[in-house]
Amino acid sequence: MKKNLIIAAFAATALIACKDDKKEMDDVDDMSMETEMEMDDNMKMEESTTAKVSYTKDDAEKMQLDFEESVMVENDRATTIQGWTVYNTVNNDIVALRAANADTRMTASQKLRADFNQLKNSIPAYMNVRRVRRAVEDVDNEITDFEEDAADASTSERKMEKNLENISEAYDDLAEAIAKARKQYIENKADAMEEYLEEVNDIDSGQTTDERYRDAREEYNEEMDQK
Repeated sequence: MKKNLIIAAFAATALIACKDDKKEMDDVDDMSMETEMEMDDNMKMEESTTAKVSYTKDDAEKMQLDFEESVMVENDRATTIQGWTVYNTVNNDIVALRAANADTRMTASQKLRADFNQLKNSIPAYMNVRRVRRAVEDVDNEITDFEEDAADASTSERKMEKNLENISEAYDDLAEAIAKARKQYIENKADAMEEYLEEVNDIDSGQTTDERYRDAREEYNEEMDQK
């Protein structure tokens, strides 16, 4: 009987030890799982902040087609741009402002400013080159000059007319700049897009996506010689 009790005691001790070992192993597994999950979460966070965005050949070809097919050119000036209707809207605003009298000039000026702000903040990606950006900035400066002079009661009508003429000329220069950019794009697009894609797709450079796109745009402008 005593012998049986001793054996039972040993068995119970072994069972408890096994349970402890199992719990220990479970704890290790749980810690391992937690670590794995933490690593997975960290990797996901890292991936989300340094996403490897690749600009494909199809995207590049689409950009080429966009510039060639969307921009209508007559007499070396862009007349219509599909998908960017505000371009024609601003042109109509300038015509309306020049035709406005003293009573309607302020309203016409405000509409021009609102539409032009929309234009400069929505330049199509394929057209966002140095030559075009500079022309847009020139128009912006001429509109600002007009607004400042219009706010000064001492400004002569002659000066106001001159400002309106300058706005029209600057917008005409923008139309010419877009046409020139389109022409250069067609002529140089193969080399430009090759350089662009090379920079954008250099995912092993250690740069962020924004930095790669910045460098790609610089390479693109150099190849396109948009000055």
